[in-house]
Amino acid sequence: MSLHGKNLIGKETAAEGRKTFLATNPATGTTLEPVFREATPVEADRAMELAERAFPVYRAAAPEDRAA
Repeated sequence: MSLHGKNLIGKETAAEGRKTFLATNPATGTTLEPVFREATPVEADRAMELAERAFPVYRAAAPEDRAA
């Protein structure tokens, strides 16, 4: 998987935010490309809605299935 700077929300990518930042490789201290976009409140709400809907299925799954 390559870095693209977008937020993963469900099965889609989103990059509506205006604020940006660069990531740092903790092992080397070097800056990583590309520029990342901060999630907007709408994007964060969408991610939380999807997580809330997915949790009952995850909770019911056996531990060995969750780890797969």
